[in-house]
Amino acid sequence: MGKQKINENLISQETSSRTQKNIRKQEIKEQDDVINILQNPELNCSICYSSIVDQGIVQNCQHVFCFQCIKQWSKQNLTCPQCRADFTKVIRIWKKSQLAKQKTYTFKQPKQSNEVSNSIFLIQQLSQLLLLLLDIDLENQIDSENEIN
Repeated sequence: MGKQKINENLISQETSSRTQKNIRKQEIKEQDDVINILQNPELNCSICYSSIVDQGIVQNCQHVFCFQCIKQWSKQNLTCPQCRADFTKVIRIWKKSQLAKQKTYTFKQPKQSNEVSNSIFLIQQLSQLLLLLLDIDLENQIDSENEIN
């Protein structure tokens, strides 16, 4: 019983150690990505066409835009402007005192305005009314044909 408990503890510690190493490797890779992106000044934003300084990277597809541009874009649409992949998170990367800073932002689905919601409701109601009128007209045509025969 004692040996089994010791073995379980050793396995647990080894698994925890591997997990910490994997997390550290991922952090190093992300920091390397930040440095590589900041060292590439030739990137242009496909929204505003300017050189990108304060970067916003769409997490799902890794496309890069000005952070302010993609932030503004996300108020209307949560799809990548370049490939149309859905997203909710953007990684912001910027320089501060020669150091690379990074923060992940989560965006929520844009709310529809009351005007848009009212318009959608009105269209739905008109569509139902039109279908009802078409159905009544069709019934009248069938009744007329039956009277002729």
